[in-house]
This record gives sequence, structure tokens and C-alpha cells, in this order.
Amino acid sequence: MIKRSLRAFCNFTRHPVIGMVVVAAFAFFVYRDALGFLFFNDPTGHFRWMEGRSIVSFFVSAWGHAYYRPLSFVLWKALHAVLDHHDSFLLHSLNIVFHAANCSLVWLLAYRLTKHRGCAFMAAVLFALYPFSYEAVAYVGAFVHPLTTFFVLATLVLYREAKQGANWLFYASHLTLVLALFTQESAVIAPFLFIAWELIERGRAFDRRSLTYLIEPLPFLALWLRVPKLPTAGLQPLHGLQENALHFLQAIVYPVAPLASTLVTHLGIGKAVALVITALAALLALYVAGRRARTRSFFLSLAWATFSALPATFFLESAYVSGSPRLFYLTAVGAALLWATFPLAFLRSGGIGRSLLAWAMVAALAWFSLDFIGCRLSDFAKTTELMRLMDETARTTPAERELVYVNLPFHFSSTGRGCAYSYLYGSAGAVAIPLYADLADFIAFNGGPRRQARGVVVREFQPGWATYGDETDLEGLRALLAKGQVYLFDFFAWEFFDLTANWLVSPQGAWEEGGHLRGNHRPGRAFCGEGRWPPEGNPLVGVPGAAGASLHRFPAPLQCRWQAGRPEGFPAGERSPADGLLAQGRCSARPAGDRTTCGPVSWTLHHRRRPLRSPNDGQASGHRPRWNPLCRRRCCPGGTPFALTLPIRFLRTGQENGVFVSF
Repeated sequence: MIKRSLRAFCNFTRHPVIGMVVVAAFAFFVYRDALGFLFFNDPTGHFRWMEGRSIVSFFVSAWGHAYYRPLSFVLWKALHAVLDHHDSFLLHSLNIVFHAANCSLVWLLAYRLTKHRGCAFMAAVLFALYPFSYEAVAYVGAFVHPLTTFFVLATLVLYREAKQGANWLFYASHLTLVLALFTQESAVIAPFLFIAWELIERGRAFDRRSLTYLIEPLPFLALWLRVPKLPTAGLQPLHGLQENALHFLQAIVYPVAPLASTLVTHLGIGKAVALVITALAALLALYVAGRRARTRSFFLSLAWATFSALPATFFLESAYVSGSPRLFYLTAVGAALLWATFPLAFLRSGGIGRSLLAWAMVAALAWFSLDFIGCRLSDFAKTTELMRLMDETARTTPAERELVYVNLPFHFSSTGRGCAYSYLYGSAGAVAIPLYADLADFIAFNGGPRRQARGVVVREFQPGWATYGDETDLEGLRALLAKGQVYLFDFFAWEFFDLTANWLVSPQGAWEEGGHLRGNHRPGRAFCGEGRWPPEGNPLVGVPGAAGASLHRFPAPLQCRWQAGRPEGFPAGERSPADGLLAQGRCSARPAGDRTTCGPVSWTLHHRRRPLRSPNDGQASGHRPRWNPLCRRRCCPGGTPFALTLPIRFLRTGQENGVFVSF
């Protein structure tokens, strides 16, 4: 039964076109959710830069932009001319389609290299599920990476097919190389990839025609140096080169790279040493596997991965490389071919057991990669949800009101799924709104109205995530509330709260201090307690010194509002139940001796049932004891009650009385 199933599968994938179509469809299926993503991070800035520019201008000047990459802008400009807008579905489709096409070309390249369809399928699947490719595929701003890789792979495939006698394919390969150069400048390393393959490949005389691919990069580099553009970092210092090299080394040995974390934890050695030891052990095992498989794919794949890493290693800052996994996309071709060598040794050794072991290896790598990609795509889905929330608030806010967002996320890495980042180098999460971006562009290019918007950061709300906007204090926020529509972002609820509709803005001197709210709370239930106020100048009654005689003037039920504070005794640096949250409740008044009691006061707290963690630590919380904001001690989820005491400020607003808890 097993033999017949394997034979049927092999027969199905026997024709190259069938295998190429299957892996392309698989790659498209993996990233299908990205079709629903909106624009986030950089693309809106690119679209703004493109406005008013002609197609020809992209080739003669890149001023205002850091890179000279005209071809991707030409494609976007042409689509905009046809549709009259930038369509997020279509542009995400382009990324995924070119990724799927690259998977097909990797299949064909691996088949031509090893003459083994099973190995070709494995290499294509490993490339389709390469974990660090998620940004290049699901993020519109990284479109140049799958597009450049497509042209480089097409150039190599056409060149190899031309060696069979079709000369026109040789000239076509030079055309695709030119297209690759005008897509991204890193394509200048493509000729060295082809020459290295000619030198390493067994059983063939060196074809001098491969040297002709050095012709196009020379005039392109001269043009690239002369074209006006913003200055870039340039050649990196030795420390930066080392950091970048370690990032790419990790990307090459990605299946075993998480083991380096174990070495750091248990042996106490440095990160760099642990990664190098892990990588050398993995490369040695792959070399032995390549020898047993009687193929030179090990050297060819390693040469591809090494040469493709050189431009970013030498000319990009290490912080940029660390936060840009899209840079590893071209390297992924070499990494996929490299790791397909290991199961190939088992496939060629014969035997049903060894064949099953080979496929089990690929299945294990695929499972790990699918989980990793799914976690990263969930972060991108949260950014899309944020963009939709901004669009909704922009549509519902009157045009004459200034649109203000408080504590928008610039970058986040923890949205509740509990995804762990198991690598030593790099970063998890997603950039939602870059610090240099214009909020109006995010609203307009994602289908909302064209209107001005601004972001501010209010530290008194103690956000635990990286924020976007200019800093202001509570007094500055009150000024914004007086003239604008202000929305506070709550990271853990992932929603906006309309502060303008719920914040009582008082005249100067209308605030009176004193009192407290106190009560007990169990997770998942409403907070119920009592509020007590001193009788002196009782603002709820409006008659100085009145303790209870004028309570009939007190409107009941009273609307109680509170916003942003820290309970007494809550640990510094930990997120409290009141940080950045707002709730409403109702209370009725009754006399209590010489004090006025308003109770019971009840409201619902926004909170999570699991222990909270820092939004930027990128680590899963598991079941380790952490500070739960609904506890007064370290605890795991449960029904532990806590006592909440909040200082109060009272606001007198004429006929209506309100209570505002503010800090």
C-alpha cells in the first residue's frame, strides 16, 4: 500500500510542468491570507513619493528616496493608471504570484541540478516555506525582493537551457538580467552566481559565455552612482560586518539555528560562538550527505547563499538587517537547495524506510516553518485590523474636528497568540506605522477619506509598546480634547476608545481633590465597590459643607468615569489594571453618617485572563508566574481577588455631576 502510494505520487510529479504547478499552488495557498491585508509600514510613503512623477522620471532620478529601483515603481504606476487607485488586494497578489513563480523555478533548477524529482519537490517546498520569507511575500513594501529573485532565477534557468542549443534563450537571459538590475541593485551579484556554478558543476567544461553576464552590471553601476538619491550608510565597520554575517549565517542554517539558543542557555557561551558551532556542525553534516548523494549541490547551494548575502552584509547597517528578514529572500534559494541535500542522500540510498525518513525530515521542517509563518502573518493581520479601525474613526469623525490618535503602535511583537521567537538574531513582530510616516496617507491609501490626522504619545497612560507620534502630557491632551476628536489606542483590547466622548473637560479650577474608590475584583467579573467622598465642599451636592441634607439635589443614577491610573501599592514597571483603559459605571447616592457614599459603583475592566507580559518581549508567557494586573502578587490565572484603590478628582459641571479618576 505504501509502495503503491509513493509510486503514484512519483508518477504524478514525473512531468516537470506538473511539479512546478503543484509547488506554485502550494505556495499561493500558504500565503492566501495576505490577500486581505491592507497597506502598513512603508508602502504609503512610496505611493506618496510616486505622485506627480512620470514613468520616465523613475529611471533618471530617485531623489527623495534612498534607493534606485525604478522597475517596481513603474509596475505600481501602471496599475494605478489603470485602476485610478492603489489596490491592496492586487499588490499583495503580485507578491504572492511572484513567490509562487519562484517556487516553480526552484523546482526546475533543483531538478536540472540533481536529476531527481523528489529532491526537486523537497527543495521547492523548503523554499516556499522558508520562515524568513514571510515579510518579502506578505508585505507590499518588499515587492522588489520576490521580483528580483524571479528575474535572477529566470536568467540562470534560461542560460542553462540555452546551453542545450537554443541561442535565443541566451539573449533572453541577458534581458532578464537587465530587468533584475533595474529592480534592485543587489542583482549585480547574479553574474558571480552563474560563474560559480560553472566552476563547481561536475562533468562540464567551463562555458566562457557565462562571463558575458559581467557586461550589464558595469554600466548599471555607473548609472546607479550618478542617479540623484538620498545618501545611504555605505561600507559598514568591522563590527557591523560581523553582526550582518551572523544574521545571514543563521538564515542559511535556519533549521538548526534554534539549537544555538540551547548552547547559550546550558553552556553559558556567547551568542556568536554558539551560532558558529551550530552552523559548522550542520554544514559538515550536509557536506557528508552531499558526498553520499553523489552530487555537488552542497557547494553550488552554499555558493549561492554566500554570494547573495554579500551586498547587505557589506552595505547595510546591522540594525536594519536585524529588523528586515525580507533581505534573506534571495539567500533562501541557496538555503532551500542546501537543505534538500540531506534527504536526497536517503532517497538515493534506496529502501522504503529511508525514503520515508527523508520525507519525514521535510515534513518536520515544513511544520516548523508553517507555525513560524503563521505567527508572523497573525501580526500582519493585526496591523490590517488597526488600519481598518483608523479608517472607521476617520469616516465617523466630523470633518471640522481635528483627528488625533493617542499611543498608536509603531512596532509590536506580542498580540496574544503566544508565538515564541526561537532564534538568537533578528526580531519578531511587525512595524505598523513608521515614525517618519504621515497618518493621513495610511487613512487615504487604505480606502478612507483624505483628511489630516496626527498621533501623540501620552506617557501617563503608560503604554507598554513602541509608540508613534509626538509626546505630550495630560495638560496638552486636555487642550487637544477641547478642539479635536481624540482616540486612545488600547493595545490589549486592540481597539480605539473615544476619549472626546467620555472625557469630561472642565473649566479652569473646577477640579477638587480627595476621596477614593475601593473594591474587590475577580478576573472575568465586574468590579463592585463603594466610593466615599469627604463632605467639605461636596461637589456632588454643590452646597459647601452639606453632608446629607441636600442629597435630594444629587442626580441619580450618576455616570462615573475613570481613566488611566496606578492602584496604590502596584509594582513599578508592571502594567496595572487602569493603564490606558477606560470604563463607565452607574451609582446611586445615599447618606452614610458624616460622609457621602455613592455606591455600589460597578464597571467592567478590560483585561486578559492569562498573565500579561511586555508587548515587545516576543516570548511566549507559558505558565510561569508573572505579575497579573488583576492580582496583588505573582500569580497564575485563577480567581485571586485584589483590592483596587484609586485616588479621585471631582468635576463640577453645572446641572450634571461627574466623577473623573485621573492622574
